[in-house]
Order: sequence, then C-alpha cells, then structure tokens
Amino acid sequence: MLLILISYACSHHVFCYFRQKLSVWAQHWWNPCEAVAIIFFFIGLFLRLHPSSLHDGRLIFCVNIVFWFVRILKILAVNKYFGLLVTMMGKMLLDTNKFMFIIIVILLSFATCHRSILHPNREPSWAFIREMFFKPYFMLFGEVFAESILPECDKDTDFMTCQIGRWFSFVQTVIYLFVSNFIIINVLLALYNNRFDEVSAVSRQVWMFRRFRVVMEYEKKPVLPPPLTVFCHVFLLFRHFHHKVHGTEASYDNDLKLFLDHDVQVCLGDFEEECLDSYLEEQETKLHRSNDECIRNTADKVDNLYEKVKDISQERNNLTSDIQGIEVHIRKLGGLTNQMLSHSATIHRFMGTNVQEPLSISGLPDADWVVRE
Repeated sequence: MLLILISYACSHHVFCYFRQKLSVWAQHWWNPCEAVAIIFFFIGLFLRLHPSSLHDGRLIFCVNIVFWFVRILKILAVNKYFGLLVTMMGKMLLDTNKFMFIIIVILLSFATCHRSILHPNREPSWAFIREMFFKPYFMLFGEVFAESILPECDKDTDFMTCQIGRWFSFVQTVIYLFVSNFIIINVLLALYNNRFDEVSAVSRQVWMFRRFRVVMEYEKKPVLPPPLTVFCHVFLLFRHFHHKVHGTEASYDNDLKLFLDHDVQVCLGDFEEECLDSYLEEQETKLHRSNDECIRNTADKVDNLYEKVKDISQERNNLTSDIQGIEVHIRKLGGLTNQMLSHSATIHRFMGTNVQEPLSISGLPDADWVVRE
C-alpha cells in the first residue's frame, strides 16, 4: 500500500510538472502552430511513400505549406514597421473571435427563417444546411443575391403557394442586410480602430519587446539548423560527461549580458521600483473600486501622511536639540578660551616682572639689582 501511495505521488508530481510545462509552452501561439505544421508534414510524408495515398499526401502538403508561410510573420516581428502590423493583426483576430458569437447568432436567426419559408418541403440534408449558411455568410461581404430575395414561384417545385409568408422573406432580407452591413461591420471596424490606436500609442515598446523576445529565443537555440541540431546536442552531452568526470562545474548561462556602471544601475533600480509601485497601485485600484474602499484608502493615506509629518517633526526636534547642544558646547569653548587668554596674560605679566635679568654694558650686574638681591 505504501508503494502504491509513493508511486501515485511521484506520478502525480510528474504529471503536474509536465502539465505546467505544456501550459507555458502553449501560451505562445507560434509553438502550437509550428507543432501542427511539423505533424502534418510527417503525415504527408508518410502518405507520399505509399502509391495508393499519393494524392492524399500531396493534399496535406498543400495545406501544410500555409503554416510555413504564416511562420514568416514571426520573423517579421523584429522589423519596426511590420512587427507592429503583425501585433495589430493578432490582437484584431482575438477581437474578431470574441465578436463572432454575435455574428453567428444573427446569421443563424436569418438563415433558418429565410430557408424555411422559401423551401418548406425540402428534405433535411447536409447540402441543405450548407446552402442555408452559404448566402447569409457572403451577404456580410456585400454579395446581395438579389435574384433569390423574391424568386418566382414556378421556378422551384419546393415552393408552396406564393401567398404563404413569401413576402416576409423579402422584409427579413432587408433587415438582415441593414443589420449586418451597417451595424455589425461598423461596430467591428470601430473595435479594430480602437485596437489600432491602443497599439500605436505604445508602438515603440511593443516593437522592442517583440524584437527582444525573438533575439533571446534564437540566442538559446543551437547554432546549426535542423536536422543538424543533433550534432549540437551530442556535443553538449559529451561536454556534460567531461565536466562530470573531471569534477568541474559547467556554465550553461547563454543569456545576453549587459554591463552597467553604478550610476546607471541605481537609475535602473529606481525605474524598476517606480514601475512596481505603479503596477501595484493599478492592481489595488482594480480591486478596490467601491466608495467604502476609496474612503478607507483615503483614510489610510491620511494616516500615512500624518505619520510622515510626525516623523519629520520628530526629526526637526532632534535637529533642534542637537543644534542647541552644539551651541552650549561652543559657549563652553568660548569661556575656556577666555580663561586661557586671561591665564596667558597673567603668566606673561608674571614672567615680565619676575624673570627679567638686567645686565650692564660691561656684563657686570647692576648696583640696584645687587642691593635688591
């Protein structure tokens, strides 16, 4: 039982690890695109090796080449002009995917009602479903199909009498064309315009980020192109065993290096702190949008300001006390200096009166001096 639990824990840990790695790998949609292209290539190659499936393999190759041509857009990301356009196209496609739900709902409502009125006796089939969505879809792009809006009754045996709801298909087509060609398309263009303005505002940052991402990706890849990358991996394997045998540590740091001086590092650190503060403030703003939270945040800010003012006042008081102490020491030094000057004057007078030894011109002592002695 213990072995079963240990094996389950290990397998679960490995599964979670690979699932996390797979999710990180799939975040960049170029990776799944390349994986699909490679899989289709090998499938087509396998089918081309058999004469019975030769044409099927050719068809898969024709479809597969689309992925490889689209992959050229990834290389264009390093260009300052084309990289920005590729980014805009990708974001516009995401907006279109979200907007397609509304388009599908309107298209379904019109197609089902329109074909049901004009062809009430038609047997259900896949061809009928295809025809039902064919015309409404192309009407979105300006194709009206005017001859089929109000057709003649005697040209199709599936029509019932002309008086039963035939006029409603014409009214419905007019409404559908107005909604699809005016409202839906204009709303979609407005979304595209908004996305264009949003990306254009940070075009330089987007381009530099895309270029850095591509450069770092190719920096970490082997030098030789596929399938010659096998030799690079064999070389890395031999180098790993060589370091293991000799007991030396191998450096696998292949990242780009940027050497900065101390002042630039300080500026960079300040910039990162400002970006972090801005990000945290933005996240807090998104989480706390109610009035109570705003009031609480304002109160917290006032408390923080009060604490800062209190600290500044305390520092000012400390500085004032230090200055007063310095003034006291200066006054004491002034008093000591005056005392030293008075003592020096006293000593000078004493020396002038008691240490003077007058001598005569011939070098003999003076008579008065002899009498005093």
